[in-house]
Amino acid sequence: MYDKLILKKLPIPKLPKARKEDIYNNDKIGFIVRSSLAINDNLLIVSFYERESAANGFSLPTATLYIAKTGYTTRLNLEGKSVWRTGRIRRVLGIEGIYPSPNVICFRHADEDRIRNFLRRGKPKTYVNYNGIDYYIEAHQNIFVDKRREEKWKEQREEYDTVMNTVPTLPANFTSWLNNVPFKKGRHVFYKRLNDRIAKGFCSHCRNDFLLDSKIPRHNKEGVCPQCGSEISYKATSRSTSLLYTANACIAQKIKTGGVVLRYFWLDRDFRSDRYSWQMRSNYRSPSDYITEMARLFIDSDGKIIGKYRLGYLNFLHGYGFRASEDVITGDNRDYYKGNTGIYSGLAINIWFRAAYMYTHNLRGILNQYSLPYSLQHEMVTRQPLDVTTYLCQHIRYPVISSFDNLGLNCLKNDLLKNGQELKAYNNKGSLHNRLGISKEQLSMASENGFTTYHINILTSSLAQPSLENLLWLGKHEFDFRIINTILQYTTLHKMKKYIQQQCKVVKDDSLYRYDNTSKEHLLARYWADYLIMSNKLNFQTKKWRILFPKDVKDQHDKVNALCRVKYDPVMDEKVKKAYPALNAKYSFENDELFLRPIKDFNGFVEEGAELMHCVASSGYYRYHVDGSSYIFSIRRLDDPDTAYYTMEYDPKAKKIKQLRGYKDCAPTDNVAAFRDEWLHAMGYKKRSKKKRLEAA
Repeated sequence: MYDKLILKKLPIPKLPKARKEDIYNNDKIGFIVRSSLAINDNLLIVSFYERESAANGFSLPTATLYIAKTGYTTRLNLEGKSVWRTGRIRRVLGIEGIYPSPNVICFRHADEDRIRNFLRRGKPKTYVNYNGIDYYIEAHQNIFVDKRREEKWKEQREEYDTVMNTVPTLPANFTSWLNNVPFKKGRHVFYKRLNDRIAKGFCSHCRNDFLLDSKIPRHNKEGVCPQCGSEISYKATSRSTSLLYTANACIAQKIKTGGVVLRYFWLDRDFRSDRYSWQMRSNYRSPSDYITEMARLFIDSDGKIIGKYRLGYLNFLHGYGFRASEDVITGDNRDYYKGNTGIYSGLAINIWFRAAYMYTHNLRGILNQYSLPYSLQHEMVTRQPLDVTTYLCQHIRYPVISSFDNLGLNCLKNDLLKNGQELKAYNNKGSLHNRLGISKEQLSMASENGFTTYHINILTSSLAQPSLENLLWLGKHEFDFRIINTILQYTTLHKMKKYIQQQCKVVKDDSLYRYDNTSKEHLLARYWADYLIMSNKLNFQTKKWRILFPKDVKDQHDKVNALCRVKYDPVMDEKVKKAYPALNAKYSFENDELFLRPIKDFNGFVEEGAELMHCVASSGYYRYHVDGSSYIFSIRRLDDPDTAYYTMEYDPKAKKIKQLRGYKDCAPTDNVAAFRDEWLHAMGYKKRSKKKRLEAA
């Protein structure tokens, strides 16, 4: 394709200045096309003018398409700027997928003949039968698009083959192993009663017919085949019309680059007559076995995961293959569950962590490669089916796991193997306590008290070393490290424990939303940490005891959260500022101890509600303040003018005080009540009875 600087200098075909033809007034036409040839007839230039703009005298084309023998490009005019595009013309013009599609018409028959003759060079006359010129051009563009795509896919295929060609073929006895181990529980004896004492039976394993003339077993009862002696389960033919047995299998194989690949298989033994039929008919005499490889996990010689691939459709293969996956399969944040889409959406265990039967015939060589003990092979055989990914990867990552049983660290071992947890400070050098990152005394304490990975990570973290009592309390509820770090910025671990235990008695269980199996202590700690973070954003004085340790942390969390959701309103802010001078001149008042002022701006409402923990901002009292239905005043101490003390709502029409509230909506104290009466007297209102004053407050 020619250089863009050259293309810019070429003249483009234009519409005539006198635009009186009927083509400009036809609403069904979207674009008008002009064409020309350039550079010794080796370049076709096609201009697309929007009909409505052209009818109004606009002279620039919406898009100009340049087509040569080696490719094409499109120059698009967007608000006076030229933008180059390589997409198909209908997509560039924005008419792809529109129904009914606006027509694209050539201005003259000569324009259309020029386009068709140029694109038909060296091709049969019946190349394309599209009537629309835009479809005709797009069909020619598809040739170049397919070439570019094939070049790109060729590189992707080479990269894909480089990785997948390192995977060896399956062992010769792998199929027989599948029948003897994973499919073992899929062996059944199907029987049909001939009378009350005799039934005709068929074994799906040895495939023999026989009579059951003794006591006929019940449906789904386990037993032994009287012909081959294999373990089976009895199935009544009348109740086994939709029988399907599924299992998972895994095999570890050495790859050519020196590492190991784990191959995951999904197994189906289908006893139905038609896999996709809605009719439930049994086909127990000739079941169908489906073996599908679902994923591949590549591990290098150092035990690091270097590739994760899941079964999926690959465009460059024009079929199914293994696409690279971004699943996290190690650590605390691993993707243990995978979301399903469709009508039956939900969560399912990820393919990496499903319990699978491990092929163990070649396992000794795999274990020897990573210097793992041979006892692990026997352990994996006896535990089948098991989470192979976690079990094998954790043993490779933490070779000392095999010694945990002798030291009484069973809880730590189970946490690593079953839950896939990780040790933050682990290293592969030195003795066991050095590898774990703890002292000998702490290792002895871990053995005696059944420490998990959470306890070990607490000991190796930057937190101050807690006492055994506090450590066990933290491990019991497994508080998130971010929660602990947030709370310990303001207080100590001992006070944290004491306060959360006290809140467990105050906060009712009904007010807590438990979306998992976390304890009440864990939820309250989470609310407390969120409350402290939001309080810091609102510039609360968290050093004050009443702010740091609220009486009801859940209630205070919700109130502060409501304050944080109050968005700044510039229009309302301007109205509050505009009303301030007149209100301040008319209603401001002070005595020897307190003073009263109207709130100055929008942020003043937020700060007032945040400091006093009430709803003056979250309930939108600033709206009443600016429309004159109620005025909001702040009462503060003279010796501490920057701290809110009480908030007063005054109704100017009824000439009465509607509310006077302090911290957490508390009632006015004696000095505030006296100040209120002084303000009313200064405003010229008569002193009311004590009963009416209490009603006003």
